[in-house]
Amino acid sequence: MPLWAGEFGENDYEMIASTVRMYEDPENQITGGWSFWTWKKVPERNPALMAIRSPASWTALIDWIGYPRRNARPTPEQAREGMQAFLEAVRFENTTIDARMLEALTGHAVPTAQP
Repeated sequence: MPLWAGEFGENDYEMIASTVRMYEDPENQITGGWSFWTWKKVPERNPALMAIRSPASWTALIDWIGYPRRNARPTPEQAREGMQAFLEAVRFENTTIDARMLEALTGHAVPTAQP
């Protein structure tokens, strides 16, 4: 059957791997394709393909936005600093590839670079 799966990935490694296997198993007769939803993110509960390290100034800003009664209100300067720090953190060269997630998506172990 024709199917395009455009949003999956907010799960653990095994669930992601089993979802890819289901989509790609010829016995399921699925034609179309899939794309992984969470390409780049700050991994919290679930892993990410490209992990963003959340700067402390950004985390403080987000904590205040999410829970203003429990967290200190940042000054405008602190808010700008947090946003700028996050913009720097999301740059490709500042993220890290999760080899385990890559393996879950491709079904192949990914060689690691030798020091």
